[in-house]
Amino acid sequence: MELHERRLEHLSGLKCRIFTGMLQSQRSAKQAMVISFEGEYGIGSGGNNDARFMKPMTVAALQAWHVSALIFDLRQMRYEWGDALASVFNVRGDRFKQPGFAVVVASDQNRAAIEGLLHFAGMESADWLVSSLEDAVQMIEDRLTNAHL
Repeated sequence: MELHERRLEHLSGLKCRIFTGMLQSQRSAKQAMVISFEGEYGIGSGGNNDARFMKPMTVAALQAWHVSALIFDLRQMRYEWGDALASVFNVRGDRFKQPGFAVVVASDQNRAAIEGLLHFAGMESADWLVSSLEDAVQMIEDRLTNAHL
């Protein structure tokens, strides 16, 4: 048998960065994760490999570090369309659909397209989409406090 080395980073031109930090306004300490993807997400089915890269990176990060909240920072990712990206947001099954666990940070370059994807996936963009990391942290802190998650 001839072996061929495989690496997740060969699936996609996207770069992944992972950060964790303690939320400040909680009574008990809760940790949040920011997973940032940068680069160009392929259009339509051209983005399938990008999603195939993003999802296991996110799943691995969530398994490696226990967090109470997840922030997808996509401000530096060019995205026009590709419904496979919705599978990335659903890495924890129905938990993602509960307001409070995850938030998506978009920029002017991808906000309209991500809003369209969230609508397509049956999610209200106002519940999930913000324009800054600070807004994402505030949204999560407010929801965690109100939901007592």
